[in-house]
Parts: sequence; structure tokens; C-alpha cells
Amino acid sequence: MRFWIASPISALPFFVFSLLQLTIASTSNTPQQEPCTVISAQSGNFFDLRPLTRTSASTSSSSSSSNTVHDWTARGHDYPANFTLNICAPVLSDVADVVSVSTSQKSNISAFYITQEGKQYSIGSVSTNPYFRGRKLVLVYAGGSPCPAPDGEEREKSKSSKKKKGSGYRKSTIMSHLCDRDAVRPVISFVGEVNECGYFFEVRSSAACPTAGTQALGPVSVFGIIGLVAALVYLVGGCVYQRTVMHARGWRQMPNYAVWAGLVGGVWALIRSIWDRCASKLHLPRSSYDLIGARRSSLESENRLIDALDEDWGEDA
Repeated sequence: MRFWIASPISALPFFVFSLLQLTIASTSNTPQQEPCTVISAQSGNFFDLRPLTRTSASTSSSSSSSNTVHDWTARGHDYPANFTLNICAPVLSDVADVVSVSTSQKSNISAFYITQEGKQYSIGSVSTNPYFRGRKLVLVYAGGSPCPAPDGEEREKSKSSKKKKGSGYRKSTIMSHLCDRDAVRPVISFVGEVNECGYFFEVRSSAACPTAGTQALGPVSVFGIIGLVAALVYLVGGCVYQRTVMHARGWRQMPNYAVWAGLVGGVWALIRSIWDRCASKLHLPRSSYDLIGARRSSLESENRLIDALDEDWGEDA
């Protein structure tokens, strides 16, 4: 019977080790991150850009035609074209005539523009992996239509048999997402382009603000939980053992009571010693134990004096 009662204490190391294994397994088997979401490595905040994704089901019911699609658009201003794009998904518009993109890749186009001549150019294929560049939340589309060759390079190769219409690079898009909690819908602004090859946009929306999300526990939290559970098992299991096996009562039910009592007594004695030293220098009352001892000594002196007087009176009588 003694073995079965004491087993919770003896099994404490095994319990803690098992808890550690389960915690590590649970953190290592956390589900993969959802597309179009990201967790900041600096702040640990969770960001979800999925509300910005346009689908056929998100078309406006007030449209005059039920077949009208609504991608996000951005004005080019001084650039001779406006832009059509989607976030973390291909565009809903027709891109059958886009320039120099294979048929198999046309269904993945997420941003394009149409020139005044009516030509469609892709500026990137779909990506669902936003990331942080420092504190900037960025989404990049790559693999668009071929970039034009610089004028100088094109003139140098104009007489060459290896002349190509493009530079070998393809158009791409970089979108910087900024938090704007007051934005009812995203505000997409065209910032600029480089050599008709790289296109930069700024997207302000409430979706770029940190939101609540499921996050894995950090190492500090994991070991904090393990330590708390181990302390509870130590106290509860130790009290049960001391009460049932050692028949202890009161504070003696605490596991390793003698050790803890000696530690507390040593700390209290140190505090008393420091207080007495300070009291002797500042002429302050000493500790309560010293006052009690002085009171007892005074009472004993009074009792001896009374006894001596009683004896004297008895002899006189």
C-alpha cells in the first residue's frame, strides 16, 4: 500500500518529461500558415489579407449586369495606362489577349494594364505569400510580360542576328500594405515604375492591421507552463504523501517541511540581525522577541522582589 501512495511523488520526473514531450510535439505540429496571412517576426502580430481578395461571389449586387466583375483598380495618373489587380488571387477580368504570356499562365495573372493602343501587359502572376521587409508588409507578383530592352541595348543589337524584343526580364509588381482602420475599402495608389519593368503600389486598408490569430506558444511560455505544472504536482503530491503515509498535520504536511522551515527561519534570523544592528545604532526599539524577553525578565525580577518581601514580613511576624 505504501508503494502505491508514494508513486505520484516518484513519478514526478517522468510526468514532467512527458509533459515536455507533449508540449514540444504540439508546437512542432502546429498547422501550416494559411495563404495570404503572415505573422510579424518582430512584433508577433498576425495579419490577414484575405478580405482583400476579389472573387466572383464578391461582385456588387447593385451592378447593372450580373456578369460584371470587379477587380481592384488604380489610376496611372501621368503613366499612360490604368492598372487592374487582385490581392492573393488571379484577376477576374478577361486576359486572353495579354502579351507574351503562355496560355497555361494566363489564368494566374494577378495584375495587368492596357495601353492606349489596346495592348494588355501582365505585371505579375498570383502570389499568396506576403512577407515583412523590416516593418513593411509586402506582397510581390512576378513573371509578367517581358520587359522592353533599354534603348541603347536595342540599338546595339539592331543589326545582330541574336536580337530579341525583350531584355530577358519580366514585369513584376510590389505592393506595400499599410494599416488604415478607417478605410471602408482598400485605397490602391500607383507609386511609380522602373524601366517599364517594376511597378510599385501602396495599398491602405483595414486588412493590413494586426488582428487576433492562432499563434504557437513561445519557448518562455512553454517552460513557464511546465514549471507551473511541476510545482503543482510537487505541492499536491507531497501533501498527500505526508498526510497519508507520514500522518503529518498542519504545516508539516508540506513536502520537505524541515528544509523550508529551516530556510524561512534562517531568513527571519538574518532580518532580525540586520534590524538589531540598525536599531542599536539609531537607538530604535529592537525586535519584538527582544522586547518580549525584556518584559519577561522584568516580570521575573518583580516576582523575586515580592518573594523576598514576603519572607522578610514572615520573619518579622
